[in-house]
Amino acid sequence: MPGGFIKNAFLERVEQRLESLRRAFKTSTSNTISLGVNSPSLNIDASGQIGLNVATPNTGYIVTFKNNEQIGWQNSSNFLSRTTTRDAGARILKSNDNNFYIDNLDSNTIFRRGGVGASLSNTVFISGSTGFVGFSNNSPEATVHIGSGALLLENNRQIFFKNSTGANRAALSVNTTNFLLLTAPDQLVLRAGSDSSTVEGLRVNTDGKVAIAGGGSNFRALAELHVGGSSMITGTPYRILTPASYAATGTISASDLINGVININSTTTVTLTFPTGTVIDGSLPTDSPVGLSFEVHIVNPGNALHTLSAPASGVTFRPPLATSMTPNSSRIYLFNRTGAAQFDAFLRANT
Repeated sequence: MPGGFIKNAFLERVEQRLESLRRAFKTSTSNTISLGVNSPSLNIDASGQIGLNVATPNTGYIVTFKNNEQIGWQNSSNFLSRTTTRDAGARILKSNDNNFYIDNLDSNTIFRRGGVGASLSNTVFISGSTGFVGFSNNSPEATVHIGSGALLLENNRQIFFKNSTGANRAALSVNTTNFLLLTAPDQLVLRAGSDSSTVEGLRVNTDGKVAIAGGGSNFRALAELHVGGSSMITGTPYRILTPASYAATGTISASDLINGVININSTTTVTLTFPTGTVIDGSLPTDSPVGLSFEVHIVNPGNALHTLSAPASGVTFRPPLATSMTPNSSRIYLFNRTGAAQFDAFLRANT
């Protein structure tokens, strides 16, 4: 009968679906529930542990994923894979190379903590366009950018840099005796200045000698530099300078005076006047202390009698200045700062 044929065909289809369901949904003798056709993809054991494409879930883990499987999220356009015309979603993957990947192919990757909704705080932010990482910073401007807080290292830990050969060299550390160690693979140089221009102030050479720059040619290299005790400096001091040469009557410049060597190169008599205390102060470092001192050597290598003249103010010569300077002679004066724009000039040698 036609009606019986239709009824039988319907029942056959129902039985086929039930058979497919029976094959997909199985309970083993160990009470493991499996779901999937032919090769079950979901297995739930008697303890409630779930295996995804894993026949026997690992003990102690709620969910076990098969290696090289991934969790995927579609993007806003319902795509997961990237093509040349669209972005992709995101995924978490433990690959065959045994690396663990968190991939966001659309935009930024953000780790948050705190409350819910708008009260959540972004603690780690990875830019989708640059790959820069921000800590408490939603707009990192460098590979690592800390927006607030501090970078803390435990005691006896180090910050490393690669040298020109690619070898790792420790640069900054605090050791177990709480010494701060700043190390360079070659010379250690300290510079100061503006954002666009810096000036070298101090250099430590590979032989342990310290070089201190005072501007221009006033550059001193010291064998050793000690703070404390009866002497600040030990070893041999070196100065890289060009002696100032005067061949006509005039005023000695403060920079030449501080630089330390003045030659009077004239076969006829000239008169040289010392700069005032105010002018000398203006050429010394800002906030120079009382007691700051420097030496100047004045040399008359010629055949003429020259004259030295005291300034209008600011310098007191001890003993009083001897104005005449005979041929083939030299003098050494020690200038000592006694106050603002005030100096005592001590005669240390007269040969």
